[in-house]
Amino acid sequence: TLIDQGNIIISGDLEEIKKKEGEDKLVLRVNSEDSIAVEDVLRNKFGLDFQKVNDEYLITKDAQHTSNEILQELLNHVHEIISFGQYRPSLQDIFVNKVGGEANA
Repeated sequence: TLIDQGNIIISGDLEEIKKKEGEDKLVLRVNSEDSIAVEDVLRNKFGLDFQKVNDEYLITKDAQHTSNEILQELLNHVHEIISFGQYRPSLQDIFVNKVGGEANA
């Protein structure tokens, strides 16, 4: 259960909460030399929103494209994918998303 100023903002099984909160997001890690190709595929081929931190991308999926379609297109354009999978947010990420501010850790 996450509580903000005495109000329950979310409750339930932790793994189920993480799964639900991350269900529309993917995380991708590539070598830095593949950044331009990755961004081109995500933006121009699929029209997806993403955030980049170092060599890792947090991608917001849409209903039109499956994870497999995105992965296959990326494999056709980059040298190496280090990791690709479903995003699992931290408790702090979930709290900040639900409350809309900075969590004090």
